[in-house]
Amino acid sequence: MKFLRIYLTLLVGMPTLACAWTYSPVITVSESNQARTFIHLESSGNRSIAISKQWIAVTWEDNHSGRPGAYVAFKAQHATKFSHAVRVSETEPAYEPAVTGLPNGRFVVVWEAADKVWARVVSPQHLGPVHQLANATAREATVTAAGAQVWLAWSEKTGAHYHIVATTARVQGEQLQLAKVKPVDPAPPKQDQLYPSVAVSRDETTIGWEDRRYGHTRIVTAHAAKGKWFSALRPLNQLKGRRSMTYGKGTGAMRVVLASDGRHRIVSSWLDKRDFAEGYDVYAAISEDNGKTFGHNNKVEDMLGANQAQWHAVSAMDSQGHAVVAWDDQRDGSPDIWLSWQIAAGWSDDDSPDPMHGNGSQSHPSMVFDQQGRLHLVFLDRANNKSAIRYLVVTPTASDFGSVQ
Repeated sequence: MKFLRIYLTLLVGMPTLACAWTYSPVITVSESNQARTFIHLESSGNRSIAISKQWIAVTWEDNHSGRPGAYVAFKAQHATKFSHAVRVSETEPAYEPAVTGLPNGRFVVVWEAADKVWARVVSPQHLGPVHQLANATAREATVTAAGAQVWLAWSEKTGAHYHIVATTARVQGEQLQLAKVKPVDPAPPKQDQLYPSVAVSRDETTIGWEDRRYGHTRIVTAHAAKGKWFSALRPLNQLKGRRSMTYGKGTGAMRVVLASDGRHRIVSSWLDKRDFAEGYDVYAAISEDNGKTFGHNNKVEDMLGANQAQWHAVSAMDSQGHAVVAWDDQRDGSPDIWLSWQIAAGWSDDDSPDPMHGNGSQSHPSMVFDQQGRLHLVFLDRANNKSAIRYLVVTPTASDFGSVQ
């Protein structure tokens, strides 16, 4: 199938990739040889990997103990292997953990268990106490830190429907001191609001989520200026004409992921079904004003990804404002991970290097940039009844990115 991809590239006259990106050797984070062990590498806002100073933390869910639990493993930046998996959740089955980095080699992990959401401060040396974040039924927690301040958001049930709530926290030692939890949109929910993602830039905060109030699922965002709560929400995914709305009230969109450069740019990515014949496509939009507004929606995958359903899209942005999007699709016969990056003309041709492409299934990417502009990426690797989380470092070539304002 790789030969077919090259042939089609030549046939349609598209330029082949000429980037000089380098990919490190793959390191295994966690692995199971048991067919009944299920490893799940997915979280709201797609926060499965984080960096704090010299440490990398990866969090996931698996059931190797007999029931699902939330785990974390650590690696020093230049080490060649990860620590043993440490369970961060307690005795109840736990799902979809997310992680963010704090200063001084510490992290905050959040997860869902017993119809509630939970958090704790962790480090390679120690686990802090568990904090319950919600008294009501809640799920789909996500977390983002900017310096010492932590933003937490989740989907909480109010009456018959879920809505997005958020709060901030300060870390004192191993304790999380939570501010008041408030809904992002103060109006009582008439339909579910799900899967939040948070980005912080210059003390301004943007939250995006899936919203079903329109009769179909849309992506919306809300922005909070410094010291203020969130303003009125804005729909993010654009609806193109009526062609794709012949049936129902509109097209669907799902799983928004926000990432910031910490200065003024935010990239948003999501899966969008506006061309229903292809299934979900990967779309992205850029904000140049800390998330107050987002620019035009752009399809990310190239022509060779057309007529394929894309899944598990995630975005990342470095401190210079360069944006990268990753996802998985089956254009070469089995799930492989593909990368595209923002260039002057839009988005680059897709790239799927050997560590993330080949036999079996490579899917569910999650990624984050370090301060040196290297992209740290984890993904789920399944082959021959074995499941594993793999990690590698991608070093981009700055000249391949488009100019940043």
